[in-house]
Amino acid sequence: MDQTVSDACGLERHISSISFWQAVSAGGFKSGEDPLRMILHCDLDYFFAQCEELSNPGLSTKPLVICAYSGRTEDSGVVSTANYVARKLRVNSGLPIIQAKKILEGSNATYLPIDRPRYESISDRVMAIFSAHVGIVEKASIDEAYLDITEQVQLDLTEGRNLAQSLKRDIRREEGLSCSIGLGASKVVAKIASGFVKPDGLTIVPSYQSAEFLSPLPVDKLPGIGKKTQERLRGMHLETIGDLAKSNIQYITAAFGKKMGTYFHLASRGMDKDPVRPRLGPEQLSRIVTLKENSRDTDMISLELEDLAQDLHAKALKHGLQFRSVGIIAVLENLVAKTRTKTLDQPNSSIDIIRGSSTELLRTLLEETDLQIRRVGIQLSNLTPTTGQTFLAEFMERPPSTP
Repeated sequence: MDQTVSDACGLERHISSISFWQAVSAGGFKSGEDPLRMILHCDLDYFFAQCEELSNPGLSTKPLVICAYSGRTEDSGVVSTANYVARKLRVNSGLPIIQAKKILEGSNATYLPIDRPRYESISDRVMAIFSAHVGIVEKASIDEAYLDITEQVQLDLTEGRNLAQSLKRDIRREEGLSCSIGLGASKVVAKIASGFVKPDGLTIVPSYQSAEFLSPLPVDKLPGIGKKTQERLRGMHLETIGDLAKSNIQYITAAFGKKMGTYFHLASRGMDKDPVRPRLGPEQLSRIVTLKENSRDTDMISLELEDLAQDLHAKALKHGLQFRSVGIIAVLENLVAKTRTKTLDQPNSSIDIIRGSSTELLRTLLEETDLQIRRVGIQLSNLTPTTGQTFLAEFMERPPSTP
């Protein structure tokens, strides 16, 4: 389905699912090497509602509202998310449920509670797809992640585009979900770009056009700027990101402090250096390796799985974690990523469970394809502390180790 966006000169152009944001005055997109970094921000479109549409496709043709009920009354609480049918009728996240029902009265809308365990399970599988393609992945939330692809694509924009499209295809093929992706030279630019064309969009901002891309946008498009901060900036006659970029850094730090002021100064110019931080949070432990040669030999691949199982088991014990789900990640010879997951009845910490489940999942996966495997990995998810210790939050704050 075509969508319409406007470039910096106000010229409308039709796109399908991909957009090279380009200011005509800057000469447009330049294929080839792009300096600095290449960061992807991947945002699963209307995630909770889309998960429900997968279970019941009939919901996709009418307003669907996922509700965060407070429990005080039948309609108390707020809208968590809504599908695009409901959004066209002005029902968005944060709207009181009772108000949403008034707006959608007579529309045959469906209202469902949040099913977080199921959404988290789907999210884990999507994150595994990211990890199968890219070595540096930061899960920002249940429905979004940053991927540093700088080394992988050697700073080539065309290769970056191809990788982003492969991710979109694999997520659609494996999980039936659409996602919107932004590619930029920083996390800020990539995140804003991912929201530029939705749903199912891909927007690429070459580094040399970062400032031009950001300049006309309102200041609240910068991550970290809410309503109160936006009002303060407006009081300082700073309405757009471009206004903020042109302002004196001393003027900004005097008003917001050195740390926040410096962030505003760099981010507004598309120059923030915040790295993509892979972390072994409570969501998952995973590791993937490249086989010496493509193979379908179960015995040979199982030897690699044994090393991975021992490594992940040691990490789980070290951090006092047990798992309830074991997954296998496989990148096939055609570079398509496949994931399969087994969920246990109870949390477990046995290496035998990791070995047995991963081998079983490997056989299942090989039965589903005639292709050889190029890369293979194991993922442990639905993690919980082995005891009631409180170090899990501290664990999240520690600098991550590279698996």
